[in-house]
Amino acid sequence: MTTPPYLFHPRVSPWLAVDDQQLKLTLVCDSSRSYSSVSLVLSPDHEQQLLPMSQQEQRQQLTIWSLALPLALFHDSHINYAFKLVEGEQQWWLHGSGVSNTPPSCDQLFRYNSRSTPPSWVQDQIFYQIFPDRFHNSQARDAMGYEPYGHRLGSHRPTFREWGELPSDDHGGKASAELFGGIWQGLKRSYPTCSL
Repeated sequence: MTTPPYLFHPRVSPWLAVDDQQLKLTLVCDSSRSYSSVSLVLSPDHEQQLLPMSQQEQRQQLTIWSLALPLALFHDSHINYAFKLVEGEQQWWLHGSGVSNTPPSCDQLFRYNSRSTPPSWVQDQIFYQIFPDRFHNSQARDAMGYEPYGHRLGSHRPTFREWGELPSDDHGGKASAELFGGIWQGLKRSYPTCSL
């Protein structure tokens, strides 16, 4: 089996750009691979349309392909799409779940929603999701007892694990009740300048 190619579709400006008239989509791939065709695959009403993409430029080891879609073509605010590349006898697909050598299912397609208009500053931000229980050990959890956790766990009582211990393999309803010691106080101690 051939090694999957490097394919990348940055879904932020300037690689995904939209104005009142068109949606411009960009695909970046490894220039060491030779493709006989590079296409955007649209799936309006679950009917597949192949639109050839144009090679825009080559930057060191990368080749950049793009296509501008007139927004007037779409009656719906959602556009579902993927990319298809043909390399000899092999076909490659880039979709929302990654790279595959088989066509993606509908739920794996990239989606563009013209009604979703987040502020422009969001595109260049990094967001962190912190799980306090696994972030910073806090001895205060022992003093709190089971009460703060009771409303979420129903009849399950939490199992307190040692810091650094692996979660159990028991996913029959008990693994979610394992607590490792981190609480908000541990997070506040780690980042005293943050207002939490």
